[in-house]
Amino acid sequence: MALDNLVIEKIVNKLNSELLNSYVGEIIKISQNDYSFPLHALESETKKRTNLIISMDNKNPLITSTDETLYKVNDNTPFFNVLKKIKGTKLTKIEKLKGERIITLTFMKDNRGDALVIDDEVGYKLIVELFGNHPNLVMISMKTNLIVNIYKEKGDFLSENFIGKNTPYVYCDERKLFYDCETLEECQTYLSNKTFEYLSNYVNSSNKSLKEVQDEIFNSKVLYIIKNSIQPYHFGIETAIPIEIDDLFKYFNANQKQVAESLKEEKLKKELVRLNKTIHKKIKNLQEDLEKAKKNIIFKDYGILLLNNQELYKPNMEQITLENQTIKLDPSLSAVENASAYFKKYHKAKQALIILTELIAKTEDEVSYLDNKLLNFDKATPRDLMELKEELVLTGYLKSTKKNTKGKKSKKPNTNIKVYKPHQLDTDFGTILFGMNDLQNESLTFKIANKEDIFVHIKDYPGAHILIRRVDYNKNRKNILELAGKIALFLSNVSSGEIQYCQITKVKKRNVKLGLVTLREYQTFFTKLDDKDLLYFKKAIK
Repeated sequence: MALDNLVIEKIVNKLNSELLNSYVGEIIKISQNDYSFPLHALESETKKRTNLIISMDNKNPLITSTDETLYKVNDNTPFFNVLKKIKGTKLTKIEKLKGERIITLTFMKDNRGDALVIDDEVGYKLIVELFGNHPNLVMISMKTNLIVNIYKEKGDFLSENFIGKNTPYVYCDERKLFYDCETLEECQTYLSNKTFEYLSNYVNSSNKSLKEVQDEIFNSKVLYIIKNSIQPYHFGIETAIPIEIDDLFKYFNANQKQVAESLKEEKLKKELVRLNKTIHKKIKNLQEDLEKAKKNIIFKDYGILLLNNQELYKPNMEQITLENQTIKLDPSLSAVENASAYFKKYHKAKQALIILTELIAKTEDEVSYLDNKLLNFDKATPRDLMELKEELVLTGYLKSTKKNTKGKKSKKPNTNIKVYKPHQLDTDFGTILFGMNDLQNESLTFKIANKEDIFVHIKDYPGAHILIRRVDYNKNRKNILELAGKIALFLSNVSSGEIQYCQITKVKKRNVKLGLVTLREYQTFFTKLDDKDLLYFKKAIK
């Protein structure tokens, strides 16, 4: 529900009294549609920093301020990259269009600030349109008075009402202010339907004049929550709950951290899905090329047949049948030359078999690696996902966000990585340790493990490294192995399967990808998950 004009007016009045002449810090995106402009005053070192919030949420478009700790959401869109140019400018003016849900913020370049404005730009205006279902944010160059950035273009390009880049912004007409209205009917055009309903009921039931009520609303410095809507006054409603303007953002975004983390997770998962599709397509193409190369091995026989049957060759022949084999020919070549061409094709196919076999083996490792990332994703904690992203940068699948760091795939992962803490499950049978990403797997198997520990893994399937500490192992051998095996199945989203286990000393690292190992000797057993197991692991493994 879009905020009422009176609510926006009160917010703008507060912003004007507190934020003018502040300098803009590093602008961040804090949700899918919300942006934060950190503000501070150079003249007052003791003044607490605050954040100007602009929300383009369709249901609840908003402008406000907050001192809440905010969590960043990564964004590399053209709109956001241009918006960041406002960093270092000075907020010099905040104006609300008379009678409309349109606010104009003026940001000026100031030599005392750390302005990053380029091309001799003197500053920008941000026009915030807080219309329900179609809010907008328009950035105007004060040098050209043209739009340089816009959250969402509006209208047909050929129409007179089109709003887009490199066009002038045209304000709509002003309207009569609420405080200038002399009758309830006049107020109706300025207020939302719900606010007008509350106002009408209050005027009619309180025996107060409209002017008295207007004065009460004008002098009220707080807003009110009435039936899940933000109102400019309590209107005599006993259930109305006062809310400070600084608390508005928190009211609409109670779980901002959770939302930010969720968006990061969603972006990471999309990238993983993309990488996974790409690698599966790659191995499919390699396997098709391998099958083609295998078929082309017959070119050796074609060459031998042509050499052994030269007397049957006639000039300009396009094909010849020898020993039930139909062989295509190049009519411009002799029998010997055609044979030589087939021998070359044979040697090329033979070389391709060697190269493709090696490439497929390496790509299968990548397929297993990325499949494992997706398997672990939904069960991972925020810490696991943070480490997973670090791992994907380390292995070259994602680019580093740090400057001067190239995200190239390394042929041999860095083995001198720091120790990443694995997860631990204490049971009646002993302690089980397991990794939720390959940084944890590497640390667990090659840095944390003791030589007495037992290594457990699902056979022929991507999955977590699992260690059994030899606490009560001899006494509860069957039970602890069974439990560790079921954890392996659970983490790999498999209902049943063969589990392999061995002494940790029998595990050998494969320097192709993080987390890939070879077991020199091992034993196996079969196990499966039931509903009771699933319920237990969902609660126990966090």
